[in-house]
Amino acid sequence: EHRTTPNAFFNAVFGFVVSRSNYKEDAVFATIYNGRNDSRTAGSVGMFVKTLPVICHPDGGTTVADYVKSVGDQILMSIENDLFSFAEISRAYDIKAELNLAWQGERKDGLTLGGLNCRSVPVRLDTAKFSLSVDVMHKDGKICYFAEYRSDLFSEAFILRLLSAMTET
Repeated sequence: EHRTTPNAFFNAVFGFVVSRSNYKEDAVFATIYNGRNDSRTAGSVGMFVKTLPVICHPDGGTTVADYVKSVGDQILMSIENDLFSFAEISRAYDIKAELNLAWQGERKDGLTLGGLNCRSVPVRLDTAKFSLSVDVMHKDGKICYFAEYRSDLFSEAFILRLLSAMTET
């Protein structure tokens, strides 16, 4: 009805919850996308993921639908201008990559690559890539959340409250 995507919706929800958790009007964080905006990479196998800045203004005096649309429009504009790296944007506008939200889409068992069956192998790093990173995915008809965070900055109780707020928003 409102012609939005799950990516825009969950980024808007995350922005709303982060702004309320920080007691600020705006939320600034990063998101990622598959980095395949260039048609030359469409059939390529490789890691092209790019980081994009997101700035949410949940108290902009608009309707919820307009707020979600504005977040989606901002993400699309960033994708269209992905020639500039996140590092360049971060330096120019003093945006820190402390928080990240990633819409991972539909998760299915039984992956294939080039018609061959394959399996997913989770890779865990010793260090979190962001102070807090939340992955949102659709699996078996349910929305699932996974949070990776620096335990020296966030308590497990805070992370559980944040994820709970995202599901209740």
